[in-house]
Amino acid sequence: MNENFITYVIIGIVILILVLYKLIKPIISDNTDNSERLFISANDVYEQTKISISNGNHAVAQKLAQKYLKENPNHDKLRMLLAKSLYETGNWVEVIEHLIYLKPSAKNRLDLLSMLANAYQKTGQNNNAIDTYLELLEENPESMDILLALAELYNSVNHKKSALNIYKRLLNFDIREQEKITYYYQVATIYKEIKEYDNAIEYICFGLNVDPNNIKLLYLYRELCILTENIQKEIEIMNKLLILAPTDAFLQYDLVNLYYKANMYEEALDIALPSLNTPNADIEGLKNIIANIYIKNNKIEEGVNILEKAIESFPESIRLTETLAYAYKLNSEYEKSVKLYEKLIEWADVKLAKVYNKELSTVYCDWGLFLYNTDDGSLTFDKFEIALELNPDNPYIYEGLGHVNYFAKNYTDAIRQMQKAINIDPNNANYYIFLADIYLDLDNVYEAERMYKEAIFIDENNPISRAKL
Repeated sequence: MNENFITYVIIGIVILILVLYKLIKPIISDNTDNSERLFISANDVYEQTKISISNGNHAVAQKLAQKYLKENPNHDKLRMLLAKSLYETGNWVEVIEHLIYLKPSAKNRLDLLSMLANAYQKTGQNNNAIDTYLELLEENPESMDILLALAELYNSVNHKKSALNIYKRLLNFDIREQEKITYYYQVATIYKEIKEYDNAIEYICFGLNVDPNNIKLLYLYRELCILTENIQKEIEIMNKLLILAPTDAFLQYDLVNLYYKANMYEEALDIALPSLNTPNADIEGLKNIIANIYIKNNKIEEGVNILEKAIESFPESIRLTETLAYAYKLNSEYEKSVKLYEKLIEWADVKLAKVYNKELSTVYCDWGLFLYNTDDGSLTFDKFEIALELNPDNPYIYEGLGHVNYFAKNYTDAIRQMQKAINIDPNNANYYIFLADIYLDLDNVYEAERMYKEAIFIDENNPISRAKL
């Protein structure tokens, strides 16, 4: 009984102590805060914050300054110190908050405005940043740093003309010619973006007069040549780039491809053949172009040999397979051509499969014509039937049937087939010329004349239609 009583008394005392502690703790805490507010001077807070920052203890410094400013918001000197600390640690949102507070009382503080402009820029508030940089520019109109920051911002908000004017203004500064190249590049880039290509090229040339081998300017010049479809100038620029980087496999391939597009086959081969030995060379692409060049020069067997060997190394190459299928067709190897086009159709997506399907129907059409011309006409129309099943909208098939019927003197069918071809592709002058030839054989001069005139209307420089008319 006594032991239980003692136990209860002890428990009661403990509970009482806990209750009293909870009641007294807030009072003790308040007194401590009051004593700090009373006995730590503004100067002491500032000096302590400054020391913490100099020791790299930004978090301590910021906490101390923020706590003091909460009670004493008008301590501008301390607030500026806090803003600089926040700026150094990248707390841009808080930097802006404190600098806006300070701005009315520190209008001529360029360091404050500079920090504020940069903080706006860092947080994506570009229009506010522009306004702040413009204030800075009023105080220091010859500052290249401010002008550069403004030009960059104007570019980012798509004020291209404003950015352009600033970069042009920078070109008037008394700086080394080598430094101006950056601004020539920027001006040319903006002119390119706003599609004033001639002006862009003019400023690129200014820069290349200073540094003829500037890679960035040369590549930009090449882009403009592509946009203006100036192939000859692009070739000239590409050759300069290749001199600067003679083992650049990508440049080599691009130049070979460019020569090929310009029908400059010898020049293309002069680069393509040695480029096969360049490290990282696009062997597949180069061999495809080399083969195409041989095919274009009517050296089809040589092209086929290159392609067949290349496909051994690249068995799933679409471009090599496509070129070889076309070469087989030209070489009258129709069965081989058919197999490759069927393989391409299997590999291709829906859109590309339609293209290959049309090519396959053309192969069957050519096959039919070949059989007719080699006195094995019994299978001719079988091949044309397959072609029509594959692609009834291929006008080339109807042209082929027109020729077969014409050779067989089935003029009515020949006319009907050519009219079908014209209905599908009304902009092919050759269809009108052939139809006119059929009418001329029938002594229907009126219709022949009308068809030749249609051909001239479509292609006024076509010498065949003019001569026959």
